[in-house]
Amino acid sequence: MKSITRFFIFFKIFLVISIFSFSYGVKESSTERFKIENFKEEIRKIDFKFDKFGEVKQYGVLGFYNFIPLEVKDKIIAYACLTHLKVYDRHEPFIAIISLDGKILDYSIPEARKKHLILNSKEIKQQVIGEDKSNVEMDMVAGSTFHVPSINAELKNMLNMFEYKKNIIRRDEKGEQ
Repeated sequence: MKSITRFFIFFKIFLVISIFSFSYGVKESSTERFKIENFKEEIRKIDFKFDKFGEVKQYGVLGFYNFIPLEVKDKIIAYACLTHLKVYDRHEPFIAIISLDGKILDYSIPEARKKHLILNSKEIKQQVIGEDKSNVEMDMVAGSTFHVPSINAELKNMLNMFEYKKNIIRRDEKGEQ
């Protein structure tokens, strides 16, 4: 009986140690933060002219990619896409405007306006504006906060998602396709 008791005590100690050894803390944040409806003002700050936002639809599972139509005279002219960039132990919003033919028209990293102004500058944006998924790539020095390779990857991911799920995302266009 003593050996069984020792075994269970040893086993419990082993479990506790292994849980602390193989687990790590993950900072959880609400997904409400990454709903595109919460970023309408940020989208309006981007240098792209449109009259109004289209209706926000629940497109089903698109991962971390949220799309909203942008309209001029009740006609969809582009889509705004919201995703996020991994920065240290958190995620920061990343917005791009995508044309109907799948090209980047503009982008914004709202959190970079404060300390990393260069990422939202016209000279840097010109490297990717008008590019499609095959050649969208920004060339500059990667910073310690916002990494240019991750920005490039997210721009490509947005364009890939836009093309791959266009039958879902663009289903509300009124005979415009």
